[in-house]
Amino acid sequence: MKTRQIQAIELIAFLKSHTYDRDSSAFLFGKSIKANVKSFENGQIVLSYDGKVFEAKTLYHFFPNEKITLKILSKNELEVESRSFALEKEELKSILTNSPREFLEKTIHESEPKTIFQILKTFFPEIDWSENTNYVHWDGDEFSGEGYYNAGKQKKFLLKLDHKVFGKMDFLISWNDEACSEITIESRIEKEDTYEKFLFRRNLFFSIFEDSDILLKNASFVWNREGFVSKGWEA
Repeated sequence: MKTRQIQAIELIAFLKSHTYDRDSSAFLFGKSIKANVKSFENGQIVLSYDGKVFEAKTLYHFFPNEKITLKILSKNELEVESRSFALEKEELKSILTNSPREFLEKTIHESEPKTIFQILKTFFPEIDWSENTNYVHWDGDEFSGEGYYNAGKQKKFLLKLDHKVFGKMDFLISWNDEACSEITIESRIEKEDTYEKFLFRRNLFFSIFEDSDILLKNASFVWNREGFVSKGWEA
């Protein structure tokens, strides 16, 4: 599998000067560091690590505010192990200010949905989604899926999809009130290309909820190179 890599010419010197107090750099190889993407433009990426900033080059696209885990391969080469992107309510509001409508016009019926179940009905019309739908499973030509609903004090809906092209995707949707006025969405995505597609089109994804009068409290997307982790979530 092709991996994303980053070239940082002064990487080892940077790490030794800001974090470590050793003469040898060999002990760093194979280790991982967690960094934040400060900016990205035309293959130039600015990362922050341990409160300090360093610059690097890459052939791949990254997004400002991403959190990435990087494995040190050599004196100037890093391999991307995991990526995550999260937005809080105020950031979501700014994204939705002038969101495009072309995608929505193609996917949402004239009668705007007002609950998460009606949104699901928009995308999967063959399933009778409701609060009485505790579990559903379906198989299609392009993808299969499962849905689990828990109507406890904090309501949760876990949607698991497996698409022939886009791979496996899990979405955990949770909210507290009957009106579904504020929801949290967490996602885990198997393929890095699919993860990037979600981030490129995140304003369209969020607009679906805005047009349904549903306020997103926060949303997150996660990809991990070591494999798709589907455990740990319950609905």
